[in-house]
Amino acid sequence: MMKWELYLTRREWRELQAAVRERATPPGEKKPRCEKCGLVHGTLKRNKQGYMVPKWLDTAHKHGAPLKSKDPNDYYAFCRRCHTKYDRTPEGMEGLIGRYRDGYAVTTTDVLVSALSAVGLEVWGVVNEGWYWQFEGTEGGPEETPALAVAAAVAKIKRLSSCQVLV
Repeated sequence: MMKWELYLTRREWRELQAAVRERATPPGEKKPRCEKCGLVHGTLKRNKQGYMVPKWLDTAHKHGAPLKSKDPNDYYAFCRRCHTKYDRTPEGMEGLIGRYRDGYAVTTTDVLVSALSAVGLEVWGVVNEGWYWQFEGTEGGPEETPALAVAAAVAKIKRLSSCQVLV
């Protein structure tokens, strides 16, 4: 569930985006550029299907800046590629100062499986079949992803625990 009180209103956000893009527009040019790689906002690139699609800039929150900041200096104008790289890797953007946001740390399947194993929930994948799980003699699967296997396990465990009769 979204915690809307943590975010700017739509109007505030649009005003902020406009200010950030204005700052990212070099003198004498009409369109803003990515503040890391220089990609021009709206540049047409060919996608995997062969169609020409525009590449838009995102307004990216600087690491360590206040969450509801209305100061354009607390944001970058980044293309999607640079925005993702900035959010997902602490040292991914040399020359840009900021604190890594732990909420965007990448969690690999191996880390997930290891953490679940530590509490007794075994999750494993079988090539071309899917993901299975086992917990205290109860098992299930196949599921499409490890996350779906975990969700199925939690739902099953929850149902079983609510059916237990107290003696």
